Amino acid sequence: MNKPKDYDNVQGYGGEQLELGGHYLKIIKVEETTAKSGRPMVMIYLDTSESDKQPKFYKNRYDNDTRQNKKWGCIYYQLTTDSQNPEATNRGLKYFHECVEKSNPGFNVKWGAEYEKCFKNKHIGGVFGREQYIGSDGKAHFSVKCFRLTTTEAIEKGVDIPDDRLLDTSEKPALSGNVVVPEPTDDDYPF
Repeated sequence: MNKPKDYDNVQGYGGEQLELGGHYLKIIKVEETTAKSGRPMVMIYLDTSESDKQPKFYKNRYDNDTRQNKKWGCIYYQLTTDSQNPEATNRGLKYFHECVEKSNPGFNVKWGAEYEKCFKNKHIGGVFGREQYIGSDGKAHFSVKCFRLTTTEAIEKGVDIPDDRLLDTSEKPALSGNVVVPEPTDDDYPF
């Protein structure tokens, strides 16, 4: 095999991992969008804040990623309406707003055209755990994900590391070889 031209510049798998448990976060961006199910939702782009034990973790990872189609590493998806009543507010959205308000004294949500912008650079807490997935090699692996949002005060007091989210293999074939697992839909998630 000849050495590929960009071999020395490609980043391998691995590297530093985000520690499990609580982190002080900063909201980079909030974006209104629609879930695959057609329900309205917001995408909350997060990074560890300067005061966190691993500051700017996702920015550093993004900046060091040499791939052309790189993606932001920490996005929290929050549906905005209730699954049973599309006219009712999703409780998770209300909780997100309350966490931002409690973590940023004097902050109030701005509705309308200013909604997305009002969250930029605001602080919030996040609880991270391990989630199992099937890799392109057909084997089970783990990634670190933000399981839930909380206040910065809760992070200061300390939070428990959540249990691993494991794949449900009870009704699926054994995970070996080139097993094809369907992509999850919005109905597979509890939020």
